[in-house]
Amino acid sequence: MSATIKDIRKKTGLSLATISKYLNGGNVLPENREKIGGAIKELHYHVNDMARSLVTSQTRSVGMVVPSMVSPFHGSLIRYIESELKQAGYSLMVCDSMDDAEQERDNIEFLSRKNVDGLVLIPTGRKIQDILDLVPGRVPIITLDVKWSGISGVTIDNVRAGYEATSYLTERGHRRIGIIYIGKQCTGRQRLKGYCKALAKRGIQREEVLEIATDGTVDGAYEAMNQLLSLDRRPTAVFTCNHDMNIGAVMAMNDAGFRYPTDLSIIGFDDLLIPSILNPRLTVLEQPMEEMGNAAARIILEHMRHTDPADRKAEQHVYRAILHEGKSVERIDPEEAEKNS
Repeated sequence: MSATIKDIRKKTGLSLATISKYLNGGNVLPENREKIGGAIKELHYHVNDMARSLVTSQTRSVGMVVPSMVSPFHGSLIRYIESELKQAGYSLMVCDSMDDAEQERDNIEFLSRKNVDGLVLIPTGRKIQDILDLVPGRVPIITLDVKWSGISGVTIDNVRAGYEATSYLTERGHRRIGIIYIGKQCTGRQRLKGYCKALAKRGIQREEVLEIATDGTVDGAYEAMNQLLSLDRRPTAVFTCNHDMNIGAVMAMNDAGFRYPTDLSIIGFDDLLIPSILNPRLTVLEQPMEEMGNAAARIILEHMRHTDPADRKAEQHVYRAILHEGKSVERIDPEEAEKNS
């Protein structure tokens, strides 16, 4: 027969209220926490989540919807968020939207039917009101990788990241700089905005032919880099705006017989394994994944503690991407490069 909360009371001598508070993630005295934890292990006690949810109307679960679970970026965030939630006694249920707005809608409706206590969303590009219409008002929502007015979120300063990546190239003499970005996502458009800002500061004229919007995939970046390499006046450097596009761009260069940094300099985004094993190592802007994941988990936990939506204050955590210098960018003489183009 399975142990019950009454067995824990008998074992510890503590009140049911104290034990219940512990089991529901509340604060109890350290000595009581130790007693209850020891009794749970000794008695092999397991919480009956289904029974508890019927009483409390809480499932102690958080839903998360991501555009692609095969993305190393999304996978890293899932890892850190789940670890933080687990420590607080919550489980994480993740759904893959496969970069499709309708699938995203289905996922959100599915998680709502599962009565998740909170929702973490990395949106595909859907409007905020479309999301809010799908989720019960009691369920708090936070976003990752995008900022929505009135909704708590965690992201980086994407304009600044685009500016710093492009400035790194201009400071090394590059004037014809290509960019491969995600056209349908605001993060991609913000990085493009930073790119344009850096060019303007140096007095460099924008060229639309050097700005290529993609779907953010390896294949999309492969095609985009081939476009840039086929230009009569090729760029001397290219900025790729996410991890998958780093891979696609380098693959295209390899297949076309180009080598970085001697034939073309390249600066990428996110240091998620691939940039560090490429030879030469890629120079990248890295997002603080662990900090972002932990912050997202802490915010959703805090929001779930407030049963009244009016008590939840929207907050934005905006981080800075840090440049990690590799050996994929070569310093050039801009005048000499212009003569040879």
